[in-house]
Amino acid sequence: MIKLNKLSIRALGFAADDISLTIRPGEVHALIGPSGAGKTLILETIAGLYRPHSGKILINDQDVTRHPPEQRAFAYVPQDTSLFPHLSVEENILYGLRVTHQEIHSDIKQHVRRLTERLNISNLLDRLPGKLSGGERQRVALARALAIRPRLLLLDEPTSALDPAIKEETCYFFKELHREFRFSALLVTHNFEEAFFLSDVFSILIDGRIRQTGKRKEILYHPRDVDVARFLGVSNLFKGSIIRIKDDKVILSWEETGETITAKRTFRDEWVTEGMDIYWGVRPEDVHIVKGEHKREGENLFYANLLAVYSGKNNYNLVTRLASTGTVVKIALRDTVLHRLKISAGDLLQIHLIPETIILLPSG
Repeated sequence: MIKLNKLSIRALGFAADDISLTIRPGEVHALIGPSGAGKTLILETIAGLYRPHSGKILINDQDVTRHPPEQRAFAYVPQDTSLFPHLSVEENILYGLRVTHQEIHSDIKQHVRRLTERLNISNLLDRLPGKLSGGERQRVALARALAIRPRLLLLDEPTSALDPAIKEETCYFFKELHREFRFSALLVTHNFEEAFFLSDVFSILIDGRIRQTGKRKEILYHPRDVDVARFLGVSNLFKGSIIRIKDDKVILSWEETGETITAKRTFRDEWVTEGMDIYWGVRPEDVHIVKGEHKREGENLFYANLLAVYSGKNNYNLVTRLASTGTVVKIALRDTVLHRLKISAGDLLQIHLIPETIILLPSG
């Protein structure tokens, strides 16, 4: 088990403070954050390239904070893969074994052979890195890192330089590799799709601090604060105050509109009390459009003018403005849903904010 205990780091004009997380055996842990948040600095400090200002790095409760990189048995794959251009693929893969003075006996040879087979690079062993594609170089770097059977694999934006098709292929290779070899890994990325596909646990890093750690569902639907919510795509964020709490329902005022909103209360919302000022939010994909012939009265139902429709990567992004107050509400729809609804800019819509999808957030 790998633990970071209250690390404080200062280097290269970046700072990270109070960094604590645990990586369990066989677990892939993703460290997600915007550019400049300090993700790579943390990764390189774990690898031993920088010494933290304070705090500890523990391997099975043994303090390795001041150990040189070669004594940690970690493997680091940087963004540019850092393959040696003058060495063949096979020599690159074996380099880590030689630099750590490991005898390359039959068991290790078999392990390396399995890696190259699983990564589909067995036919490339005699080539130089300059003759490889981006995806092939990334797979060779993975093989080199895993050849030493590291206690922890450190991956810095592993697919950032790859085109979409190769990126997807590399992610599948990684997933299959992890299923077979069950190594522990810390993945640094700003790509949500990649992180959620590859990882088991997620830590959100903003402004040099870990704001939240948890599983996918917890991170997505129960962000801890406004910054985390905004970073994770909760673009509909509003101010409000709690009017009353009854059983599993929270009734709150919508400050910008004067309207009343009903939200569902969960055990994670026990901090909420009557009279409290809060923020609340809803994901664009969770805003429901009521079809014209089914328009109805009830809680969390509003009329909105459709201002614009933009084509996104996986869906259409709609910008609406409440008919009563002009408050902007964003909606995300799959193309099939948009075509079925037959709506376009200028239409008057009825939208529904489903209580179960409303996220309650502290105001401070």
